[in-house]
Amino acid sequence: MSNLSDNTPKAWSVPLFPGLTALHGTFRDLHFAPHFHEEYAVGVIQAGGQRGRIGPDRDVFMTEGCIVAINPGEVHTGGPADERGWTYRMLYLPAGLVRDIAARQLELRDPLPEFPRPVFFDPPLADRLVACHQALESADVHGLAREVMLLEAIGGLLLRHGQSPQGARRGPRGAAGVQAARDYIEQQFAENVRLETLAGLAKMSPFHFLRLFRRVVGLPPHAFLTLTRLHNAARKLRDRIPISLVAAETGFADQSHLTRCFKRVFGVTPGRFS
Repeated sequence: MSNLSDNTPKAWSVPLFPGLTALHGTFRDLHFAPHFHEEYAVGVIQAGGQRGRIGPDRDVFMTEGCIVAINPGEVHTGGPADERGWTYRMLYLPAGLVRDIAARQLELRDPLPEFPRPVFFDPPLADRLVACHQALESADVHGLAREVMLLEAIGGLLLRHGQSPQGARRGPRGAAGVQAARDYIEQQFAENVRLETLAGLAKMSPFHFLRLFRRVVGLPPHAFLTLTRLHNAARKLRDRIPISLVAAETGFADQSHLTRCFKRVFGVTPGRFS
């Protein structure tokens, strides 16, 4: 494992695996806002420590050598455990890639396993994940080697720490209305979305809607809207669209507004995201 350093965090996409994003960096005073990823978030803490919350009531402490595995859509936060901060390497794996590895390569019955424990120790697997991440960062590693290393690392993770989903979870009464409002936000994210409109779609009072939306989604509607805008901004940035245009097209007031929000969720500024 490495020591903490002042390296500048960076995030990049990996063309060999469409939709895969990698992040590497040291963070000393960054506190991630409550958010979720559309992808599986998998990584290794290389130095220091991080404290956060994953899910509605699970406080976690992540220290050197531990593996972090967060399911898509799982709301979480994070910040430094002390003044030293932390260094980690993270992979954001699209569901399609995980499905391909689980179903076609490993022949698992359930193609999208869940990780019941978001933080755990497995030193051999941690070393394999770090080596894979380093290979994805280096231009000198052949594409075939990258494919092999990713398959072995993620395949091992799924086989050793994944589990079958607990079946279709029945949501609370009114969950269908929340889903209708969520769909509207995901379609109209660049517009001036109003609470009255969302509550009307859900067929409930604004107060009742706010309580149920937070319960079902894990975030209030305005936070979900901001995350939806950020996820769409990230996709546009990968296509090399100028940051100022991305901000305008995704509903942010200006480039500075996008930059502030982006860093609190992705850990890097839009200019460091590629």
